[in-house]
Amino acid sequence: MSIGSRLTQVLRDAHVISINDQSRLVLFSDCHRGDGGAADDFAPNKAIYLAALRHYDQQRYIYIELGDGDELWENSSFNAVARAHPQVFAQLQRFHADGRFYLLYGNHDIERESMDIVRRTLWRYLEPQTQTDHPLFDGLTVYEGLRLRYEQPGQPSAELFLTHGHQGDWLNDRLWREGRFLVRYLWRPLQWLGIKDPTRTSKNLKKQAKVISGVLTWIKDNQQPIIVGHTHTESFASEDELPYFNTGSCIYPDCITAIEIENGALSFVRWQENKDDAGNSAFTRVVEAGPRAMASLGSGV
Repeated sequence: MSIGSRLTQVLRDAHVISINDQSRLVLFSDCHRGDGGAADDFAPNKAIYLAALRHYDQQRYIYIELGDGDELWENSSFNAVARAHPQVFAQLQRFHADGRFYLLYGNHDIERESMDIVRRTLWRYLEPQTQTDHPLFDGLTVYEGLRLRYEQPGQPSAELFLTHGHQGDWLNDRLWREGRFLVRYLWRPLQWLGIKDPTRTSKNLKKQAKVISGVLTWIKDNQQPIIVGHTHTESFASEDELPYFNTGSCIYPDCITAIEIENGALSFVRWQENKDDAGNSAFTRVVEAGPRAMASLGSGV
């Protein structure tokens, strides 16, 4: 199926979340949390990500992850990822326990389209040393798509479609098992030597351009605002552009990016770590685009 056909399919089946001006949401994508080893692209930004999570938890944000949160192509076991980043998952548990956690799957964690796998690996966590079973995200549903439906008295309604954005990218969608095999058994070992993986859309400019072009065509044909990840290429549409937004990723050198929704408006933010002369760290949040009112986006299809 084409990019457009797949996006239409996901939109049709997407779970709806109603929001208003009192709602606070943060959208991350492409964390690619790994096992803490040399090929773990997330590890260098772990401290920045944790600082951001604590901020959003304290401010009572809803956390939405748009896929590829865990690197399950390079790592055959989620337990290895959970063992490597216990503070991260403890913090995410806080959002889930409070009903403020939504998880979507992308291509690198696409196995979570199976509810049985979600139950076995995400609802509970097997602690390897004691072999004891602990709750993790008990009762969680992992989605392929979400609709954010903005309804505020006195404002035009609007709807944002959220999905990872790999749909229709054949090696990352319908042929994902073949893609996973190449990454796990060929490109992961080479990554230790500094060789980039050409199967990743984020590292292949030609594939990137094709995916973005397909999504933009679909937006134009359907008049549907969208937020995606996948390409690791941040985007924040202005008033005179098609309403295409991309969260960027959490594995940029020295920073992570996200899209916030607060007071009925979207903003693009960058989190980074700064160190003083004594080596002390401070984490800063910088608004790089927005706010843009959701009411300006339209109601979609």
